[in-house]
Amino acid sequence: MHTQTIIPKSSMDKIQSRQNISHLAEKYQKLADTGRIKDFNEAQTVNEFILPLFQFLGWDIHNIHADEVTPEERISKGRVDWAFRIDGIPKFFLEAKALKIDLNVGKWAEQAINYSWNKGCTWAVLTDFESIKVFNAEVSAKNLKESLFFEIPVNEYLSRFEQLWLLSKEAFQQGLLDKEAEKWGKKVKRMPVGDKLFLDMMEWRTLLTKQYHTQNKLEYEELDEGVQRALDRLVFIRVTEDRGIEPNILLSAIRSQSEGKSLVKTLAKIFRNFDDGYNSKLFMPHASENWLIDNEPLERIINGLYETSEGYRYDFSAISSDILGGIYEQYLGHILNQAKKRASVKKEHKKRKEQGIYYTPTFVVKYIVKNTLGRMLEEMPLYKAMNIRILDPACGSGSFLVEALDVMDGYLETQRRQKSKVSQMEFDFFRKVEILSRNIYGVDLDPQAVEICQLNLLLRTLKRRAILPNLTENIKCGNSLISGKPLELMKYFDHPEEKRYLNWDEAFRDVMNNGGFDVIIGNPPYIRIQTLPKDEVAYFGDTFESARGSYDIYLLFIEQTYRLLRKGGFAGFILPNKFMVSDYGKKLRELLSRECAVWKIVDFGDAQIFGEATTYTMLLFLQKTQNRDVLYVSAANYLKENQRANLDDLETQFVKINHNKLTASPWSFATSRYSEILEGIEEGNVRFVDVVEKIFQGLVTSADKVYLLQKTNEQVKDKHLLSLYSFSLGKKVLLEKEIVHPLLKGSLDIRRYHTEIVSRFVLFPYKNGKLISKEIFEKHYPFCWQYLLDNKTTLTDREKGKMKHADWYGYVYPKSLTLFETPKLLTPSIANKASFTYDENGEYYFVGSGGGGGGGYGIILKEDAKLSPLYILTLLNSRLLDFYLQNISSPFRHGYFAYNKQYIEQLPVKLLDLSNPIQKAKHDELVTLADKMLRINKELQKTSENTDKWYSLKKEIEQTDKLIDEETYALYDIKEYDRNIIENN
Repeated sequence: MHTQTIIPKSSMDKIQSRQNISHLAEKYQKLADTGRIKDFNEAQTVNEFILPLFQFLGWDIHNIHADEVTPEERISKGRVDWAFRIDGIPKFFLEAKALKIDLNVGKWAEQAINYSWNKGCTWAVLTDFESIKVFNAEVSAKNLKESLFFEIPVNEYLSRFEQLWLLSKEAFQQGLLDKEAEKWGKKVKRMPVGDKLFLDMMEWRTLLTKQYHTQNKLEYEELDEGVQRALDRLVFIRVTEDRGIEPNILLSAIRSQSEGKSLVKTLAKIFRNFDDGYNSKLFMPHASENWLIDNEPLERIINGLYETSEGYRYDFSAISSDILGGIYEQYLGHILNQAKKRASVKKEHKKRKEQGIYYTPTFVVKYIVKNTLGRMLEEMPLYKAMNIRILDPACGSGSFLVEALDVMDGYLETQRRQKSKVSQMEFDFFRKVEILSRNIYGVDLDPQAVEICQLNLLLRTLKRRAILPNLTENIKCGNSLISGKPLELMKYFDHPEEKRYLNWDEAFRDVMNNGGFDVIIGNPPYIRIQTLPKDEVAYFGDTFESARGSYDIYLLFIEQTYRLLRKGGFAGFILPNKFMVSDYGKKLRELLSRECAVWKIVDFGDAQIFGEATTYTMLLFLQKTQNRDVLYVSAANYLKENQRANLDDLETQFVKINHNKLTASPWSFATSRYSEILEGIEEGNVRFVDVVEKIFQGLVTSADKVYLLQKTNEQVKDKHLLSLYSFSLGKKVLLEKEIVHPLLKGSLDIRRYHTEIVSRFVLFPYKNGKLISKEIFEKHYPFCWQYLLDNKTTLTDREKGKMKHADWYGYVYPKSLTLFETPKLLTPSIANKASFTYDENGEYYFVGSGGGGGGGYGIILKEDAKLSPLYILTLLNSRLLDFYLQNISSPFRHGYFAYNKQYIEQLPVKLLDLSNPIQKAKHDELVTLADKMLRINKELQKTSENTDKWYSLKKEIEQTDKLIDEETYALYDIKEYDRNIIENN
């Protein structure tokens, strides 16, 4: 019997959906009444009941290519039947059974839960339509009842429709099931599969390292390589087992092991068999096969690769490549950290990778590959596409290359599938092998990363027992930034081979002879020049145009990429966004601007995508051609609101900017309307730098615990002394007032039109810019001198002993020493809004960069500017110029911006002719308002909070601030419409 069904619209008409499910339940009841249920097999149940049920819940069950509801590959022994996705992200996996199957049989639920866990998905659904069970795969369950979230029998589908609706597409789009789970109670959650496998691998690595080290005489580098090779082999074998390519070889090896027989020898035979069957470098004879080791640790590791200590089975066919990639990136970081602790010879190599690389989220990897390789594939015919050369110059575990492999594979499958007469599995296998051999290239500084990258690529290909490609010619160990011949490099390095240099022309001869790589992608290391060895700094300075100032080596990777790209080639990277506006990015900006190389930028602003690591990043896309326009979008707000992002959602928000607007100067990507406002603010005005004599940073002592002291409440009879608390000595000390000065710390103390009441002081051992001599100290400042002597060890040890000389008590970086006692404007280097104030008497010292609260800047105006500092102060604190600065500055988390010298200097200042009575009146009015703001804020500090007077002063400050904004808008001739845009920015 067929019942009429009405498909709900995308907006999900719940009433209609309920009615359709009611008809479906009636259909089932008629079958039950006639006894025909037993005749329905699983396929009939799925097609006539289960899929229609989810269709009525809003899921697109017909369009498999839409990747919304898809059957899972039968590659996994423990596979489930269907995956339900939104924007490519799995929301739940469905295990479907025939009518009348007993769902209480534990293996069905265990299979669904275990599969979802291995896939990194929270929800697993089990149904035969007669009942529907929803399990939380993240709950640590000793029995299935703990994981069961809810169960609804078919006769309650309507009475419990609101609960059933939690499985609708609309509900998952709104996260309703997750919200309900939060109310479920604080059940103990088990670790995500990636975290659990990572911890297990760390444990196994430690176990193997200890056992091998105890029983064999091995160098650490040899030991690391052998442990890595053993674990990689075991993972590879487990993947072949779970994909049904091989039987459970490892478990059989343990179970058939006779007493007294060495398991390592049994494994060596298995490895030889795999070497014959797959011919991969991974299974070539290796010294570690002959190392002594007991059976017990090997058995423990092998058993652990099947099942966790909590009883959940690892399914290596279900664990996705991005999860495996994340595990291996963490794994690499841990290994390199251990290596750094014990190996000083190669410390620098290892430190660079460890400190500079973060595992890139999958949605970023996919977007970068789509906008480089994907774009190129759209623009060329098949015969050319087959020969695309794709490179990741800092490949790590290979996540970008795995995605590139998948994209190439999908493209070739679409283009060539109809032309092939071989079976689908053979076709898939040979196509992937062909891509790996011909299209995929990678380089990494660390040999273990290279091996893991090769492993990940091979695992992506593995679908049958067959000869695998040798990737040693495609994925190489080397330093992507140090290239050349040994004799050339010996000018810089005593032993070039220790730098793992890579001669691009020789290492990838065919590619370079044909003009270079077509696509270059990745996440380069983020390492500041200060951490680099001196010989590398010298080499980079002579080799790279962008190696200027206090640069970061990711700049060099971008420059190197542009060299390695063929004409017309595409590149895409995730990297810090600071180069767009910082001083150290000037030369790279100049290069990219000159070449018109940029075609697309996605700016993440202060949105954080690397978990605990605070980074401010962007996606930079280049094409080696003369790009006329640049597409730009700010993704910060989108990423903050969408935890699992699909950057394709931003496509309609890009603005087009003429490439000519990109110069060596800091790049600003305001929207077209914002750009017009910024240009209006600039028109007819001078840059702040033109009226400034000096913008200087605060003190950098390199021993703040010694020089920076806290005020105490203790009264001292001698008026020449101060009682202060020393953090270095952990006690109170008495010091002479004359060389101890009030100190401000960035945004903690430097505020809008005022400074906080001083509680910190700095010992300043200088007079007129020169270090006070030992003799004068002993005679005039004996308390301070004794204090310095008490801290002599700390002070002489600064900067690795750099201060072991007669002037040991001075600052390491004594700059601008004569400027602190002059009248000056002050600003913190980081703030959430303009926070300038005026130090009229030159009484305050302040710290430079670093430390809690950050640092600050002092600003001294030119004498010939003839404008009052208070007039300038109102402009700097105005909403208008703050709008301008925040559109050119670097954003930080929680709505903070950089108020550094390079941004302040660019602010447009309205010069007034004080000989003109009208302009002088405007000048004097703003001066009066600034004076009022300074005075009221000082009074507010002395007033008790939440009193009538306090509220009155707060209101007066607010009104005066608003009046200053109004006067400034009028001064710059800003129209009402644009004022509203600025106010609502």
